[in-house]
Amino acid sequence: MTRTGFAIIRVCVLVGSLNAVWAAESQKVVLAIYSSRNNLAGNVIVNDTIRTVFGAHANIDYRTEYINNATTLSESTLSALSDFLRSKYAAESVDVIMAIGTDAVRFVNERGAELFPGVPVVSWGSRDLVERWGDGPPVVAVVEPEPVNHIQGQLNFILRVQPDVRDVFVVAGASEFDRQRESAARQALQPFENRVKLTYLAGLSIEDTERRLSNLPARTAILFLSMNQDGAGKTFLPRDVLVKIAPSVNAPVYALSAAQLGSGVVGGFLIDQEDMAQQAADTVLRILQGEKVTDIPLRESSAIFKVDWRALRRWNIGENRLPAGTSILFREPTLWDIYKGRIIGVLSLCVLEAVLIFALLIQQARRKRAEEEATRSRQLLQSSIDALDTHVVLLDEHANIIAVNESWRHFAESLGNAHINYGVGNNYLQILGSYSECDAAVVIGKNVRDVMRGESTGFCHSYQSSSGPSESWFELKVYSFLSQGVLRMALTHQDITELKRAHDIQEQHNGQLLKAQDEERRRIARDLHEVTAQNIAMVKAELSIAWAGSTGRRTAEQLREGILVCDQVIKELRTLSYLLHPPFLDDAGLVPALRWYVRGFVESTTIDVEILVTEDIGRLSIDTETALVRVVQESLTNIHRHSGSRSAVVWLTKDKEEVVVRIQDDGCGMNEKADTAAGGTPGVGIIGMRHRLRQLGGRLEIESDSHGTTVTARTPISREAYIAHSGS
Repeated sequence: MTRTGFAIIRVCVLVGSLNAVWAAESQKVVLAIYSSRNNLAGNVIVNDTIRTVFGAHANIDYRTEYINNATTLSESTLSALSDFLRSKYAAESVDVIMAIGTDAVRFVNERGAELFPGVPVVSWGSRDLVERWGDGPPVVAVVEPEPVNHIQGQLNFILRVQPDVRDVFVVAGASEFDRQRESAARQALQPFENRVKLTYLAGLSIEDTERRLSNLPARTAILFLSMNQDGAGKTFLPRDVLVKIAPSVNAPVYALSAAQLGSGVVGGFLIDQEDMAQQAADTVLRILQGEKVTDIPLRESSAIFKVDWRALRRWNIGENRLPAGTSILFREPTLWDIYKGRIIGVLSLCVLEAVLIFALLIQQARRKRAEEEATRSRQLLQSSIDALDTHVVLLDEHANIIAVNESWRHFAESLGNAHINYGVGNNYLQILGSYSECDAAVVIGKNVRDVMRGESTGFCHSYQSSSGPSESWFELKVYSFLSQGVLRMALTHQDITELKRAHDIQEQHNGQLLKAQDEERRRIARDLHEVTAQNIAMVKAELSIAWAGSTGRRTAEQLREGILVCDQVIKELRTLSYLLHPPFLDDAGLVPALRWYVRGFVESTTIDVEILVTEDIGRLSIDTETALVRVVQESLTNIHRHSGSRSAVVWLTKDKEEVVVRIQDDGCGMNEKADTAAGGTPGVGIIGMRHRLRQLGGRLEIESDSHGTTVTARTPISREAYIAHSGS
């Protein structure tokens, strides 16, 4: 990036930082006074650059005035210009004046304090005028490069691009500024006099200058300094002079200003008006921001390397001779430049086609490998599920069958329904619909739809089938999973007839075990109550007789203690016999037995238990009454051991054709200890309660949370057993 580009960025950053400050301020007026007419190349560059910078600020009014090519300002001209500006800007407040060019700087120096008192000035151009400023308005300057160094740099450039040059013609005009440039050139070029022959063409008329430059020797270069006025008194713009003489001379012409490029000159080490304009605009923004003019130092612009490509071609100057970073302007487009877009487009299209073809070949190869891998995967999956004895079916998200194993095929054939196809490609829900009269098919279909809707991840259902020579039991399990983000369902179907029979046998054994247990408890309770307790009572009677006839004090005390021990043993034997089998259960029935047990439980614990009987239950079968008593016993025991509750309620009611017993506490809730009390064997704990009720066709329901537990036992009423037992 050129220094000009960096300057633009620098100014834009400063502009952005000032926007917020100026947004709320009043409108600012910046007046730029140019030394020559507005269509001068240098003025166009400077003016466009300044307008670009100020254009970012809506509150800056940028005004321009031009002094029309006056090389010497007479008193009458100065007075007329002063009157014009005074009248034009009488109603406005100018905040900053920019003086651009020698005559503008001289005018503002002499008349600025009178026309715009106290208004700061930003001078653009010559260093000498600013250094001789005197008592004029406050000024800060952006000046051209120091002339001696600038001119030396230009000659060094000439010797670099034309290493064989022997003669250098230095051209200057007759105006005061032209003579100043000639004087600076003579001083700057003295060190080069032993390297090249220097010829000064200064103060000549334009015609003499053209004639002297029309037939130059070989290995010659022309250094054009300035020509605002020739020796005949004619005034010019320097660019007009170059446009006139550059095409007709037979040696390369080099100027000092970038504004002269395009007039036929080669270019070289040039003053950059655009960079100077950027710096001047930067300075104005700083003043508008509030900085004092006296705190802003003089800013000197740096020369840059710029050339005209057409002049290089004309004089056969290779670009390899140019210093690094040289800007080349007016380059004629090559065929590449002209057709670059089309060439790139065609090449891009060819490359794209090649890439697409290559990608297509790769894709085909990958697809072939993927198909082979998929085939191997399907074969492996099929072989794996065929090895299973369980009937296996895979379903897609619509319940279509996408894979089955050999066991499923054999099972389907054994059903003997030739009109129903159970194979791949058929819909499992439609197959179930063929068995609409079967309750199991309806339940399975509903659960499959729940899985398809995402309401369930799977289910297990056991059902009885009467098809075939004998009744069979089957278990169906469905699991859902995702394959590449798509729902899939795995269905396993298994014959559990033998398992069901074994389970039924186990249930029978459990029932027989519980019944035997209850019978044994009843026998032990009867023996304890009728035999053992009576024997202890006889012992007590004998001890009482002995105590009544004893004469020794010590003997009497011992006999008395024996009598008390007998009373305690009798009480404990009766309590134990009641727990093993409540004595009222056989004779009085369920309700008296429960009232007796609850009363004893309250007396032996600190738990307040209330028993509520909502209606007359009557007598039930002995097995039913025993099972319900055991449920209440086990529930109250769990409350005492585990819940921490201080109270409980036992409800006993009859609901239609079943008896309901509900035990509720307000403890800490159920935990696994309650289900494993006393080892968790059948007949003990919740497992025992479930077995007892299941044997009777009933069920056990448990609801538990941190606020308490409710145990509900339901058992159906057998009308025949109910009537028979009630009558007895």
